[in-house]
Amino acid sequence: MSFVQEALRIDIDNYVRHAATSGTVFFDRGVLDALCSLDRLTPLNESELSTWLSKYPYFPKVFLLPPWKEIYTNDAERDHTFEHAESVYVTAQEWYRRCGYQVLEVPRSSVAERCSYVLQALASSDA
Repeated sequence: MSFVQEALRIDIDNYVRHAATSGTVFFDRGVLDALCSLDRLTPLNESELSTWLSKYPYFPKVFLLPPWKEIYTNDAERDHTFEHAESVYVTAQEWYRRCGYQVLEVPRSSVAERCSYVLQALASSDA
């Protein structure tokens, strides 16, 4: 529990630090991810979740990159199995949808094509 609370604290600090930034800011992880972990340990009721979501809003589109078996490797930082990565991905999809975000799956393709996909999705928004 203390790990999740510390992750949430760091993510809130990061959110606040970038809140006044002009232009687009991408977060690899954020307050919502930490809240997902917290919710799994001690479920948030809808009122609590609503309070968090209104205090730390993000852009309505969330980009998720699905686990990709052909390029998945383990190393010192990534010690979970591919199956665990798949489970985390499904949980993230469900969580962001519960929070009211539009989940966009970034296709398994080259880095340039992935970047193009994200930029096109942003361009088609009323951002």
